[in-house]
Amino acid sequence: MAIHGRSIVKNNLKICYWNIGGINTHNMNKLEDHLFVQEIKEYDVVILAETHIGYDVNLHVEAYVPPANSSYTKKLDFDIIDQIEKDIVSYKSKGDILFCGDLNARTSTEEDYIAQDSSRYLPLFESYKPDNQIRFRKNCDETLDSRGKEIIDLCISNQMRVVNGRCMGDLLGHFTCFNTHGQSTVDYLIANERLFNQILYFRVSEFVSTFSDCHCKISWEILAKYQITETQSNNLHAAPVNFRWTEDSPLKFQQALLSPDNQQKISSFLINDSDCSSEDINKKAQDLCDIFLSAAKISLVTPKKNKKGSRPQKKWFDSDLFKMRKNVISLGKIYSRYPKDPVIKGRYYKYFRIYNKCRKVKYKQFINSMLQKLDTLRVENPKQYWKLINDIQDSKKENCSSQIDSDTWANHFRNLHSAIDNTFYSRLNQLEMILNDKDFF
Repeated sequence: MAIHGRSIVKNNLKICYWNIGGINTHNMNKLEDHLFVQEIKEYDVVILAETHIGYDVNLHVEAYVPPANSSYTKKLDFDIIDQIEKDIVSYKSKGDILFCGDLNARTSTEEDYIAQDSSRYLPLFESYKPDNQIRFRKNCDETLDSRGKEIIDLCISNQMRVVNGRCMGDLLGHFTCFNTHGQSTVDYLIANERLFNQILYFRVSEFVSTFSDCHCKISWEILAKYQITETQSNNLHAAPVNFRWTEDSPLKFQQALLSPDNQQKISSFLINDSDCSSEDINKKAQDLCDIFLSAAKISLVTPKKNKKGSRPQKKWFDSDLFKMRKNVISLGKIYSRYPKDPVIKGRYYKYFRIYNKCRKVKYKQFINSMLQKLDTLRVENPKQYWKLINDIQDSKKENCSSQIDSDTWANHFRNLHSAIDNTFYSRLNQLEMILNDKDFF
């Protein structure tokens, strides 16, 4: 780590893309799920695309191409692939091109470059650059559809290359989409030739059905040298340790002060004569606090902390649902490893349907029980009624404490009692003049 105010030089960039099928699904927010956050927090850039978005979420990412035969595509007055190609042409002169997403295209193992392309024997334009002869692309999905042909033509005409099935981490071209109709490869990473050589690895993660409706997360790492400048942070002290004070604590604390180590600290504290400058006073105060803290650690007991971190959990999401969800995730990972096994596929979707049905039933039962409680308490116990209302409202509030960093708090309290600038006084004088000019009846 660098010193405050200096720059950190990084040589690689970790990126991931995931079509998660909605931030809010099945009455649960994925960004509040610690397992989902654990999946994406290690990356420098995270792209989350959605085929549908919750009503209370304002999020839109252009990383999804609808199927060629969908009703949405037929209503458009332009071709989506042509629009992507126009963007590639317009940005090609400004730098390297890389695009990824759910293209809803199945490309099989079609070559995305001109095989045996060369300028040795034919007179060509000087600006023509032959295609590099790169590794043959493998793909577990052997189907080629019309949208896949369009993607291949786009790659050939613009010298773009499909990364799936070519890089370390995905040399077999794993499936990226799993649903009841089968499995397919529709999520792609496509880069130009120069950037293709700078990709260190490409990986298709295991399918997790509780995080996405049918898509796997794809991730990659690029050689990219860039700097991150650290901002100057305030030297803030950590919060003091809490101690439990009991009836015998005074005697134990006095005995701890009489220990040889603390006696030596007290002697040096009393002997040391220094000037009355602010730095010396701060140092003396810190030394005195260290003496008290050292004695407290020897004699007093600190309250035990809860080892389990407090994670917000839906009240209707009980332990049975948690176990079922864990089993569904495990079966989904097995299904992504053996996608062509009919027994594993049938078992996974059977448990997935049972889990979804049980989750909906639990949620409806919870809502009905809350409504019944409110109806009963409204007449019999108004105090408990409003307490329940407040609990429901508090559960929906977002925790905003983490949005304010320590530097902001430090600057706020530092400037709290600072001198008022002249702008305030000039404005105050203007208001007094306006009031004096007014005639009050």
